[in-house]
Amino acid sequence: MPLRLRTSTVRSKGRTYQYFQLVRAVRRAGRPTHEVVAHLGRLPAHEVEAVRKGLETLSATAPDDTAEPLVRLREVGCLGSLRYLDLMLVREVWQHWGFPQFFVENLPAGAPDLAPAEVLFVLVANRCVAPCSKLRVTEWAPSTVLPELLGFEPDQLNNTRLHRALNQMKDLDAKLSRFLITHPQRRTRPDSVVYLDLTNTWFEGHGGTLGQRGKTKDGAIRRHVMQLALAVDRQGLPLLWEALPGKTAEVNVLPHWIESLATHPELRELPLIFDRGLTSEENLGKLLTAKRLFVTCARESQVEKWKLGVDLAALAQLPSAPAPDHPGKARPQAHGRRGHLSEGSGRACRRGHGEP
Repeated sequence: MPLRLRTSTVRSKGRTYQYFQLVRAVRRAGRPTHEVVAHLGRLPAHEVEAVRKGLETLSATAPDDTAEPLVRLREVGCLGSLRYLDLMLVREVWQHWGFPQFFVENLPAGAPDLAPAEVLFVLVANRCVAPCSKLRVTEWAPSTVLPELLGFEPDQLNNTRLHRALNQMKDLDAKLSRFLITHPQRRTRPDSVVYLDLTNTWFEGHGGTLGQRGKTKDGAIRRHVMQLALAVDRQGLPLLWEALPGKTAEVNVLPHWIESLATHPELRELPLIFDRGLTSEENLGKLLTAKRLFVTCARESQVEKWKLGVDLAALAQLPSAPAPDHPGKARPQAHGRRGHLSEGSGRACRRGHGEP
């Protein structure tokens, strides 16, 4: 039978409220009456109009209750949409790498309606397509397909659940790192390397326990700055990471990371590549002592001062790498006074401008 929208008006304390129900006509004991199909509650005016238009487009193929409704698509209009396509791409990558199984195996089961593994996926998806604060994530998720995709009600995703899932995840750093390092999807090559770098971020409000007053990479002074150390492979995929207090000096990070990398057999022999922010005489000495291959950058005057055994005279005789062919564009010859320290043996090589 056709559906219709029924309005109930309630007056209380001088104010008028309207409530809506979806009903259909039926017969009971031979008399016509209405059966409530769904209680819609209070609706804004634009949603009421949308429901009315939707019901007007429905027509039954047969007079009985089992008939399937037909919709005249030319009369249907879209008043809103849910974010979908980019989130499905994130979902595909998430599943391809096996993160759902990893978190299900290593996190508590949690509530059946919204498991911690699903909460983490919501946070990752948000960071990929529309980064915002954790508090805003609870407002962002209902505007996407995520509640339908994961099968939860929007009000089930609240701030308490977000923080609980993050607190559970912080104890998985070591397991997650091993999962990524040994993952079969990682394309390991004989010439693999490990890139090391340090960046920083900051907290608003009261900040976290690692937040300290300092300067960010964009040159601004902020109250709650923290450092982020990261090791990645040639694909840019993470291997190891560490959150550090905001005033941690870059040169103090490398010694600890030499030890951390050595605990993983897959990374123990790989050359390290890092910029001169992590470079110091003491750090390079430790790398040379450990016979660890590395590539970094330093001024020639600093190399001479450190007396690391680099033969700068031989360095100057090294030929420049041939420039690639670019029609109509000449490339300058390599020259200047900057070189790259290379390998734990103390050898050095000179690169042309812009050479990797």
